[in-house]
Amino acid sequence: QNRIRIIQLTQLNLKYMSNETKDTIEQIIDKVGISGICLLISEICNEKAQHVRENWQDENLARDWNHDARVIDKITGKLYN
Repeated sequence: QNRIRIIQLTQLNLKYMSNETKDTIEQIIDKVGISGICLLISEICNEKAQHVRENWQDENLARDWNHDARVIDKITGKLYN
């Protein structure tokens, strides 16, 4: 239930993303490719998990960030299999 709500909120946020932000993301994709962007997102998710553990002591949120990193890693693997 929570994941579905998060996805809905994310889709709503993307709807209102500025063209400048979209252009910036497109430029990054052009430089590093989809797999590079996925690996970067995975790394960021893991770093956020570590930050949450160290600064907020919120293990549930940290696990969510680590889970998101694993999902992105699986997606990245499927891009080339």
